[in-house]
Amino acid sequence: MTSSPESTMTLAQKFQAFYELFTDFTQDAAELHSSLPVTDDPTRAAFNSLSRILGFSDQLNLLVSLMREDVRVVDELTSDPVHASWTGEIDPSFYDWLKASRGGVPNVH
Repeated sequence: MTSSPESTMTLAQKFQAFYELFTDFTQDAAELHSSLPVTDDPTRAAFNSLSRILGFSDQLNLLVSLMREDVRVVDELTSDPVHASWTGEIDPSFYDWLKASRGGVPNVH
C-alpha cells in the first residue's frame, strides 16, 4: 500500500502548511481590499465582502495562534520517544499549568 505525501506528514507539518495558505490568503485579500477602487455598486459589494473576509480573518488569526501552541504541545509530547520517558513525571504539573493558563486566554466563542 503506497502512502501519499499528505498521509506521511505530521500534524505539525500539516498545520504549518495550513498556516502558510491562510497567511497567503489573508495577505492577498488585504492587498485586493486596499487596491480596489470603489466606483459603482458591484465594486462596492466586492469591497464590502473583502471587508468581511478581513474581519473573519482577524478572528481566525486569534484561533490559529491558539491552535499553533496546542499543535506544538501535541507534537512535542508525541513525536520524540526520548521525551516519552519523562512525560509521566511532569503530566500532573503540566496539566495543572495548562488549566491555570486557560484562565488568561481570551474567550474565543
